[in-house]
Amino acid sequence: MFVQVIELLQRKSRFPPARFCKAGSVGKATAIPGYDNDFVAFINGQEPPFESVLDDYEDILMLTNRPKIVNLKKTIHSLQFQANGIDIDLLPAQNFVSGFLNLGGDALAKKQANLALEQIQEKYKVNRGTIYNYSSSLAEAHVMYMKRQSGFIHELARLCKFWNKTLTIDAYISGRSTIIELLAIYAGQTEENNQSSPSILRAFNRFLENMKNLDKIGISFQSEVLNLTCSPPEFPKPFIIEPSNPFNNLAKGIKPRAMEQFKKFAGETLRRLKNEVLQWSRLGYFPLELLFEAQPRIVKPGTGATPSRRLVDVIECTRKNPRMIVRNDKKFGKEISAMQRTVQNSLFTQIHALTSAGKPGVSDFDVQELAIGQVARHAYGVDKLNWGFGSAATERHEDFDVTFELPYADQPRAIVASFSWN
Repeated sequence: MFVQVIELLQRKSRFPPARFCKAGSVGKATAIPGYDNDFVAFINGQEPPFESVLDDYEDILMLTNRPKIVNLKKTIHSLQFQANGIDIDLLPAQNFVSGFLNLGGDALAKKQANLALEQIQEKYKVNRGTIYNYSSSLAEAHVMYMKRQSGFIHELARLCKFWNKTLTIDAYISGRSTIIELLAIYAGQTEENNQSSPSILRAFNRFLENMKNLDKIGISFQSEVLNLTCSPPEFPKPFIIEPSNPFNNLAKGIKPRAMEQFKKFAGETLRRLKNEVLQWSRLGYFPLELLFEAQPRIVKPGTGATPSRRLVDVIECTRKNPRMIVRNDKKFGKEISAMQRTVQNSLFTQIHALTSAGKPGVSDFDVQELAIGQVARHAYGVDKLNWGFGSAATERHEDFDVTFELPYADQPRAIVASFSWN
């Protein structure tokens, strides 16, 4: 699908992509459900920021119907859209290897990364804030580093990113998914280096301990991709340095409030591991739905965020990613919006965990029971909620303020839960 987009831009744009690569979690094989497809378009003769490039690409995509483009949105660094139903983030990048046509594969990626780092070094001396404009130019190096990690580390990274999906953090965190991924790599490498038989559970515990002490963390990586001709800066703790960009301390972007929330949520998950999950695992079942209950529980009984009406169903669904359909956002203050995020995170991760955990005999009734329990805790602030299944004859999901569609992990089905507020 994305090849069609690139070919369209190569034919019609004033800034035709010289080449492109699959980036982000999909490129690194660490994607979990709910992901976007990140692609980087390398462009000759253009330096960031790419305002003119993004404007030109936006105009072209708005006017095409092959592929069908919807939900087109332009940000500072990218274009976000759906192409024939597939979520895509398109990021322009400066192509540093236009004069190295004899190179290919890893050699081309290494050359691109090292030439980009020379530019980043010069920019760092003048204005450190501009180096982030070159992150997309290092996309191939990011992917290459992750692909050289073991299958064990890939599995751990997906587990840790799944845990991250269950958390509602008050503040935006630049590079949040990458931070989680790098902490998972560090925990996995430590586990592999210290144990002859690495354990995912033990490595996940290492990851959580690092998250619990996030304000004291100091992590950097040795990358075989880089051939530095300069000395990167030394950062005070906390620091989490990208393998492909030693000038970028990702921990710097975590605000104090978010730092405290991460630490608190990691501590709670460690408590669950010790007190609840291990007890179940001794009986032969590993209860992912207990481990990945969303945090925090925001709503307290009787608050204005409590929905006045609710409806739940199970439907046939081939979609893999969750979606939230908002029909009346004028009612939604800060408290209700926070509750919605938590409910979506909780429902999706819990349903996905239950339907992929290998527990025999999981039925629609089991999934509905789980969903209602999560709604009770995170939308109503209570432990139990009397709620009959199925649609009432006079009620339709289309008549509610907000609807969540949350697919199962391994079946073409989904929970549909709708809410309204007075």
